[in-house]
Order: sequence, then C-alpha cells, then structure tokens
Amino acid sequence: MTSSLFSASPSASAAKKKQKTLEKRYSTLSTVGTNVSSNSSHSFSDGGDEEQGPFEIASGKQTSGRAASTWSTTVSRIFAELGIDHASHWFVQTVTIVVASLLTFSFIHQGEKLHVQMSIMTVILVLGGFVDHTSPQLSPLIVAAGIGAFVGGQSITPNYGWLILFSLVTSVWWCLVITNTCYPLLNGFGGRLGTTTFLGFNTTFLLAMGPSGSVSWQWYCDPTFYASVKWEAMIVFASSVVWLSVGGAAYRMYLAAHGFHVNNVLVPVRLALFSMVVVNATNYECRGDMYTGFAVGSYVAMACFQRLPSLVHFAAVGVLAAAWGIVLTPVCLGFGGKAGFTAMLGHVTYAGWMETGKMITGKKKSHSGEDSDDDEEEGATSEEELVLHDDDRWGDIVTEIEV
Repeated sequence: MTSSLFSASPSASAAKKKQKTLEKRYSTLSTVGTNVSSNSSHSFSDGGDEEQGPFEIASGKQTSGRAASTWSTTVSRIFAELGIDHASHWFVQTVTIVVASLLTFSFIHQGEKLHVQMSIMTVILVLGGFVDHTSPQLSPLIVAAGIGAFVGGQSITPNYGWLILFSLVTSVWWCLVITNTCYPLLNGFGGRLGTTTFLGFNTTFLLAMGPSGSVSWQWYCDPTFYASVKWEAMIVFASSVVWLSVGGAAYRMYLAAHGFHVNNVLVPVRLALFSMVVVNATNYECRGDMYTGFAVGSYVAMACFQRLPSLVHFAAVGVLAAAWGIVLTPVCLGFGGKAGFTAMLGHVTYAGWMETGKMITGKKKSHSGEDSDDDEEEGATSEEELVLHDDDRWGDIVTEIEV
C-alpha cells in the first residue's frame, strides 16, 4: 500500500524486525528468480498502479539473463536498506517523477528540437521499457515515469528549479490524493496520469509561478484562437484521437488474447510513437495537430477493459475526447498534462452519459411493470418490453476479442 508522507516513525525494535523480514524476503527472491507479477491488462488502473507489492513471484515465467538477475538483486538490497517494501512507496514514486521530468524537459530544450509529444512518448517508452523488461518487479514505476514525462513535457516552466517544484507538487497530488488508499480517484479511467499532472501544474502556476511573475497569466487563454481557426487542423486532430483510441485498445486486446505481456501504458505509447514517426516522414503541414491527437488517443486507450469493454466504447470516448480537445484548445495553452486531462474529460463524459441512460431505462422499465396487465400470460413479452430490453443493452456490447 502507498505509505503516507506523514506516517508516524516505528519504534527501533519494530524497524529492526521489519529490516530482517525484508532481507529474508529479498534473499528468497534472489534465489528463486526475478520475474515478478507485472501489470495485467485487466487491472483497474492506468497500467502498473495496482495496490500490491511488486515483489510477489509470478508463476511460470522467469527473467532470463544474468544481468537482469544482478540488477534486480541490487535494487532489492537498496530497497531493503531504505526500509521500502514496494515500488509504490511515495518516496520511490516521487524520485521517479522528478527524474523523468528532468529527462523529458532536457530532451525537449537541449540540442536538436523535437516535438513535445514525441519527446514524451520517447521518454516513457525508453524508461518504461527498461523497467518492464530488465526488472519487472519495478513495473509500478512505469506509471510514475509517465507522470514525470508529462511534467517535463511542456515549455512554460522557465527553469529547472521551477520544474522540480512542479514535480514535487504533482507527486503530492499523485501519492496523497489520486492514489489515496481509502478513496482512489479516477481508477481505471483513461487520462488519469495526465490529469494528475494537470492538477499539479495548475496548483504550481496559481500559487507560485503566476504570483511571482515568472510566468505570464496569458498562458491561461488565447481569445484570438477561434478567429484564426483552421478547420483542416481540427479534422485531422479529431481523426488522430479516434484512431489511437481504437487502435491502441485493439492492440492491447490482440496481445492479451494471444498471451503476450501487456502493459496498459506502454502498449498505446508504442503505437502512438510509431504513428508520429510515419506522419513525420510525410512533412504534412498539420502534423503537429496529429501528434497531439495521437497523444490524447493513446491516453484514452490506456483505460482498463472493465470500464470500456469493447472497441465501440473506446471509439465513443475518443470522439468525446476529440470534442473536448477542440473546445479546450484556446485555454491552458501548453499546460503540462493537458492532453491527458482532455482524455479524462472524454471518458468521464461518456461514463456520465452511460449512467444517465441506464437510469432513464430503469425508470421506463419500472413504469412499464406497474402498468402491465395482470391477465397477461406468464412469460409473454410485449413489443414495448422488447424495445426497452434492447435499449438497456446499448452499454453492454461485448468485444469480439475475448480478453
């Protein structure tokens, strides 16, 4: 479980006992193997955010290679020395967010310029792939690396000092609010990580960067946007969102159906980066808008299958996310996590729409039952009831690919 930042210090005897227990656990791990259960495509999270210890040994597969085993043993010993029993610990998550943000920010601003979305996807894929394949026991850090990439993936923060402050504020949002053990927020929703970053950025902006004059308040709104809007850019943006929403989800379903390892974060990111590289080769004028659309769509595709069980659901959320993206274009310009926040709005809107539909259908069913004729034969079904039954199933479409 994620530890609180303000938890009380254990007694000396308790700490010593915990240290021996951890050392015994890690000694067993180094003997048996290092392939630990990683995030499942069926988890109710954004990939790797389960409330379970990442040091549980998976049945079946084992990590091959002496280098991976040595790395896992070293990490286990470091964690044991620090008294940390899982990679979801707030300290580990915070350090990962800060490091990933610094890497992404420097990747964007140092040397050759690269589009911000391509930079974010590259850092997530490199860091996440390293963790996922070299040391699977640290798979929860993929989520933290994604948040860190979103933190560093913007050009508003004036320097590294402000960036570190932004990273720490976002870490507080993530460890104490979003993943709160009692009331976790947006669990299983697409865009959860970006929304965390967006909240952290607004908090830092409103309480520090804005009042200090380090950043102009004009970043919050561009009133001239709709006067110079390009319809072509809007269309390609929306198309890109829907494509990655459906394509990323289908990719995850295919891998899961064929027994491959699936990480909710990394799989859509791979397809998004591949799409960006292909579009970049065309030198298309609106490719920047397509990159942003790919990013939003990939965050939609990270939603868990329990919330969006079919490609039809993912497509619907993608359409709504694209609409929200167009509406939000002139506000919060370049804010960290805005693309993920857009994906989350699309998902929340769709969930609200679904719940409202079920409530209305339920009331119709109840009303129809009260007015039914008592003399009607048992088991007979009226035409109205058949229609209501069909309407009730509009949110329960089963995907063609069993996962």
